[in-house]
Amino acid sequence: MKSMKTTALPALLLAAAAAAAPEVGCVQVPVDGQQPQLATHVQDWRDEVIYQVLVDRYANGNVNNDYKVQAGALARYQGGDWRGMREHLDYAQALGVTTLWISPVVKNVETDADVDAYHGYWAQDLTETNPHFGDLAELRALVAAAHERGMKIVLDIVTNHMGQVFFYDINLNGKADIYIGGTGSTSPVTRVSEYDPDYDPRGVQSSTSLGEAGRAPMLFIQDPSINRVPPKPGILGTAAGYHGFGRILNYDVEKQRLLGDFPGGLKDVATELPEKVNSILWIRRHKDTLAFGNITGAMVFQGTLLPAIGILLTPWAPQKEVLAGVIITLLAAAWLRIMAQRGQLRVWHLAINGSLYVTYLAIALG
Repeated sequence: MKSMKTTALPALLLAAAAAAAPEVGCVQVPVDGQQPQLATHVQDWRDEVIYQVLVDRYANGNVNNDYKVQAGALARYQGGDWRGMREHLDYAQALGVTTLWISPVVKNVETDADVDAYHGYWAQDLTETNPHFGDLAELRALVAAAHERGMKIVLDIVTNHMGQVFFYDINLNGKADIYIGGTGSTSPVTRVSEYDPDYDPRGVQSSTSLGEAGRAPMLFIQDPSINRVPPKPGILGTAAGYHGFGRILNYDVEKQRLLGDFPGGLKDVATELPEKVNSILWIRRHKDTLAFGNITGAMVFQGTLLPAIGILLTPWAPQKEVLAGVIITLLAAAWLRIMAQRGQLRVWHLAINGSLYVTYLAIALG
């Protein structure tokens, strides 16, 4: 990982929306059993300058949490952590940043399909911090240091799905299988993965030699070596916490969007259940856990279309490409905002992934 210098490349996000948390500068855990007091401290989130940080790719401040780091192997952890962010707050402040939007902070499944969870989006335990980024004390120290500079922290909280922690036992043999059928000439080739089967409005179905046999059991994986174990807390570690309809095939079908698994094996959480809501709120009430609502300046929830513009660039991009990318993004943002204010634009979305210097560019207004 490269050290942070004035030429280091930021991940810049202008304008976002969030449900804000407590008084800036207040880094306290609520008394056990009491609800945190939430409030907002901005007039308009579109006026905030939000710097979105992929924590693992930012700065390495503590080599003691560098286990499984493989420098230069971009599918692996690279060592960035909360201490590294805290040590470079002056850099972010000098850019004019008012809010830092950081990677999800909870413990993840370590790896899946030969890619590590350096991004933080494969949650396994909502009651523990991601040890690759630091412990709870380090997270609180980052928030406190940001608040001292008048900056806020946004937590990215994934409410839609957990990591890949179970499979559908379609053939009822008790183990996860991927099987291919058909000849390609006399019959079409089909592929079925018990990790990620296609959407079925009846729920993913099991089968035997006699035909379909009802809904397939959801079997949780037990592999502590990569932390692929039943999620925590509560209902999240049971089949009752998930919809079980299989992966989305058509995003134009509303029920699939609402109830289907995110392609890639990320099982859709039944967020409409009170038990699920309580599992999420539990982490904010319990004195020994993250107390999200009280250690941060703001919270943001995925899946909500709100005014936003963002650009993420690779750390090896030459400075001229960085400047050009930022300028183009800002000009696009200004144009889109004007169009939206005139009522000529409801939703506009662009995604570019995999170009030479720009790894991700997304713009959305609505």
